[in-house]
Amino acid sequence: MSVQDPPCVFDEVKTPAPFDTDRYRSYTKWGTTMEYVVWPTMLLNEGGPMLMKGVAQGK
Repeated sequence: MSVQDPPCVFDEVKTPAPFDTDRYRSYTKWGTTMEYVVWPTMLLNEGGPMLMKGVAQGK
């Protein structure tokens, strides 16, 4: 069993939103707006550094 203290968090974004290439990579289409999130960005802790980029569909 593994326990993270503080826990890792997923970045929440409401779509449609501007496509942030620093935090997300494109899924099958790229665009200036995110249509939906395939996998959210993982952060080390709330407001902390990014562990892994998320994946989003562009529009």
